[in-house]
Amino acid sequence: MTEVAALHAAVAALPAIQLIGLQGEASLLSRRERKYLVPVSVAASLVAAVSSDALALQINGERSFTYQSIYFDTPGGQSYLAAARRRRHAFKVRTRTYMDAGDCVLEVKLRGSRGRTIKSRLDYPTNSSGQLNDSGRDFIAQVLGTSGETALEPTLTTTYQRSTLLLPGDSRLTIDTGFYATTPSGERVSLEGFAIIESKSRSVATVADRTLWRMGFRPIRLSKFGTSLAAMDPTLPSNRWTRALRSPWTGRRTRSTVSV
Repeated sequence: MTEVAALHAAVAALPAIQLIGLQGEASLLSRRERKYLVPVSVAASLVAAVSSDALALQINGERSFTYQSIYFDTPGGQSYLAAARRRRHAFKVRTRTYMDAGDCVLEVKLRGSRGRTIKSRLDYPTNSSGQLNDSGRDFIAQVLGTSGETALEPTLTTTYQRSTLLLPGDSRLTIDTGFYATTPSGERVSLEGFAIIESKSRSVATVADRTLWRMGFRPIRLSKFGTSLAAMDPTLPSNRWTRALRSPWTGRRTRSTVSV
């Protein structure tokens, strides 16, 4: 059994919760996030360790789902630079397509006070996921508090498999595997053998956080958008993600395809 298969088996062994139940229990549009980059085998051990407290999202009998996100930025990289330099008014704009269900949303993420993430969503046409239509631009302008057309263009596409767990205290745990990112010009990075884990709660550490800490893993600054772009282009400021870039993003100092 491969490590990914062992992870999926551990998730499959959990009691199920349906999407409507998960949304009711932990929508968490305003939340604190803690991110971890761990070997897939560690992710499987984590699921087993929290199994007595966890429910797994299940849709149409499946527990793992393909996500595709397209991130938008200005030609000058305003969104990237605001995140890399930790500016107070950092933002991210993306479409997220749930490939198995065929649904799509437009999301704007803002950094709130005390490290909180505030997310706003708009249902969006799947066939427009790679572009911003008029209603999308109006929505972005409203959330960002700007007027006129926002000069945003597709900059990065990420794809991965996600399993989602509901934990006590209305907290949520997501485990992403098979991650890769591409740019419109064809650069690519991928993460082989590693999982990106996100612990999402209203404030306090979750049972998953405490379990990972006991296993020797601490939260890490990691942005799928920012870290992927930094891994492809060494000229970009990337101090915020230095630790995440050390490993397993080997070979990142080129603009050719990187497989890690």
